[in-house]
Amino acid sequence: CALARLKTSYLKASLHCSPSRRSGLLSSLYNRGLLKESFPEHAAQAELPDLLRSGPQTVYCGFDPTADSLHAGNLLAVVGLLHFRAAGHDIIMISRFYHTGEEVYGLTVPLVTTSMGDKLGKTAGNAVWLNRDKTSPFEFYQYFLRLPDNSVERGVTYLKLFTFLSLAEVEKVMEQQKQDPGKRIAHKRLAAEVTKLVHGKEGLESAKRCTNALYHGNIQALEQMSDTELQELFQEAPFLFFFQFVTLLLFIQHLSYFMIKDGGVRINHQRAANPEQVLVLGQHILSNGLSLIRVGKRNFYILKWLSM
Repeated sequence: CALARLKTSYLKASLHCSPSRRSGLLSSLYNRGLLKESFPEHAAQAELPDLLRSGPQTVYCGFDPTADSLHAGNLLAVVGLLHFRAAGHDIIMISRFYHTGEEVYGLTVPLVTTSMGDKLGKTAGNAVWLNRDKTSPFEFYQYFLRLPDNSVERGVTYLKLFTFLSLAEVEKVMEQQKQDPGKRIAHKRLAAEVTKLVHGKEGLESAKRCTNALYHGNIQALEQMSDTELQELFQEAPFLFFFQFVTLLLFIQHLSYFMIKDGGVRINHQRAANPEQVLVLGQHILSNGLSLIRVGKRNFYILKWLSM
């Protein structure tokens, strides 16, 4: 599951724990804004720090990490658990309650909302899922990249909440953001860190390839994309199969001759204005055997060539 990959990718670099890291865990989490309340309040504040310093403890969070219904809003609890695990504590994410009579302490994470007051990860009723089958790495990456400036830059920045960057590194990134907001440095770093955390290095690279191919007209990125990535990127685009050496007009039979002549068709981001043009390898067919056809502004077709 996505959560298992997330846990593994982070823990590979963080299993070694020093006593100083364990002793400063709670203060670090409060400084990052990851902890909101503790129960019972007085006992937790007075006794819990010493308990955590004394040795590995067990931390429980009641949700199913194998469920495919986890979304970006659930990620904060997961990140909190990973901080405890990195400090050498044991974590449990699903279990039945056992009444042992032992004293326990409760900690809560904040409910993160957007600047519009919506729960993070739920936009107009459409959740941003952690499961790749429901939300592709590209869509996940784009969600965090497109967050409003005041969501990323406000008091407790999302970089503190959702990443494992040091507080010094977060401050450095936010200073760069203030100096040149147009570059959206904080947004890009946030999107990259969270996508890598959830989908791994390969998922992040896939998201960047899709971004370059779709928004920057990068032919090389388009050429490096797999069939799966193209289908994730252009979900509504028909996936068609053709033999080489057909003409543009033959492919787009339902279009008028004049629409092609007027430049309303693009092949791999390049305008095509000759209806009699033969589509050939190297010019219109990428080395991965695919062509991306755009008709008008929003109609995409993915061509898979059967002979090369």
